[in-house]
Amino acid sequence: MRNHRFLKQALGFVLSAVLLLSQPFSALGAELEVQDFAQPDFDIHAGGVYLVNLDTDQVIYQQNAQRRSFPASMTKVMTAILILENADSLDDTFPAEYAHFDEFAGLNVSSADIRAGEELTIQDYLYALMLPSGNEAANILADYAGPGIDAFVEKMNQRAKELGCTDTHFANPHGLGDPEHYTTPKDMYLITRHAMELPGFMEIVGSTRYTLPATDYAGERVLNNTNKMMEQGSIYYDSAVQGIKTGTLEEGRTFVSSASRGGMNYLLVLMDVPFEEKDGTESEYNLSFIDAGNFYDWVFSTFTVENLLTVNQFVDEIKVELAWEKDFIHLYPEQSITALVPIGIEEDQIERIIDTDESVKAPVQEGQVLGSLEILLDGQSLGRVNLVSSETVARSNLLYYLDLIKTMASTWWFKTLVICIVLLCIVYGISCVFINRRRRRYKNIRRKRDF
Repeated sequence: MRNHRFLKQALGFVLSAVLLLSQPFSALGAELEVQDFAQPDFDIHAGGVYLVNLDTDQVIYQQNAQRRSFPASMTKVMTAILILENADSLDDTFPAEYAHFDEFAGLNVSSADIRAGEELTIQDYLYALMLPSGNEAANILADYAGPGIDAFVEKMNQRAKELGCTDTHFANPHGLGDPEHYTTPKDMYLITRHAMELPGFMEIVGSTRYTLPATDYAGERVLNNTNKMMEQGSIYYDSAVQGIKTGTLEEGRTFVSSASRGGMNYLLVLMDVPFEEKDGTESEYNLSFIDAGNFYDWVFSTFTVENLLTVNQFVDEIKVELAWEKDFIHLYPEQSITALVPIGIEEDQIERIIDTDESVKAPVQEGQVLGSLEILLDGQSLGRVNLVSSETVARSNLLYYLDLIKTMASTWWFKTLVICIVLLCIVYGISCVFINRRRRRYKNIRRKRDF
């Protein structure tokens, strides 16, 4: 009995050790801090800025990107989005009613010279909305698509949330000042970026003029775009600029624009642009156009888009085990990396960090992810991609089973089990010796008794 109790205690100790050794370990990861490549070398008048390269989605410059500001007529970008997404046809017509003009009575606001009573197409109203920034056009379109202006404003707020805006609230479809009407440079970027993807939007905002047809209430009217950076002959003219929307309130100007040059594309949001120069004197220039021109000159002359990695570019090799005919597998990028980098960057300034295991066990499939590659410039990540196998490698069953035996023999539980078996054998051997001695002693006693 004493021997059996000893064996149970030994087995209990072994099992406890196995369970303890099999508990998982955890690891903590670190976040990468990102720094800017370069800073603008000019005075910035705008209080809020968000500049993004549309080819790489990299934010080039931001200032007060999440601070609430009045969007002014940039609001009309969201109005246009809902119309383009929901109108059955841009050739549909809708009448302009007196109620669409009531809130503007006595105010000096932008208008497309639409007359109450006339009926134009939805496309006509969109041009009237986006080129001369017609506030009456905003109300007409909102009433058409709401149906009703209040319902339309609710849809504007809902759509903003769906587009990822976190600090935006609209109170009307045109942008006139209201304490509950605000957005941020970053949110305005998200709204405009989506609008640019809608069929017809860039054609509208990229037009310098549009002619409204004659009606029973008025003759033809030429609508001019308020974006003077698109107007040839203007002091602000820049052939790279394509739209998008200006805005003006007593609090300041706003401007969202896009520009393309040399195969590179940018979107720039400017908010809280003052009417005064840095010294406080009233400026004779539109400082939102000045800022935009400076930003585009700077970014086009400072950065270029480079293809840093292609899918057919050999990156590394990794040892393969359990295969007869292969010792190494070549690794290639799963996808290419294209990034915005400063012009004139040297190859040795770009750092590549490869993360793979020392080896991989067959079988391996072509395209199987076996690691990753991250490209850095001055500590900023330019992109990360998976590294994949260039081919399929079959497994050798003989090598597999030999490895399985080797793996089992190297585990803690296997070693512990072997120790337990040895201990049990020792205990069993000692027990046998002890029992045999007792038997011999007992036989000797019986012999003496028999004599």
